[in-house]
Amino acid sequence: MQNYTQERQSKETRYFVLVSLAVAGFALITVGLLNLQIVDHSNFLKLAQENRIRLEVMRAPRGAIYDRNGELLADNYPSFNIVFRPLPAESKPMLMAISGSPLLSRLATSTG
Repeated sequence: MQNYTQERQSKETRYFVLVSLAVAGFALITVGLLNLQIVDHSNFLKLAQENRIRLEVMRAPRGAIYDRNGELLADNYPSFNIVFRPLPAESKPMLMAISGSPLLSRLATSTG
């Protein structure tokens, strides 16, 4: 009977230690989650705002196009256009107002 009582007390002690370790582990996880969600909230919010939009330039993989005889039909190379716009596109009424001016016609004849 004495041996049975000691064995039962030993099992209860081991069970208590195991349950205590499990509760302590869950408590540590809960404290860590509270730290992330409440204490560091502003830091993670700032990181999320900065990470929302990421610009990436992706070049299209294009190559030369040849016909069946091996002659080059189309090639890709960088091209640049220089455009001079004396008036902004939004000022169309202003353009209509000055299009009939004598200054503009004199300027057009002098520049060719």
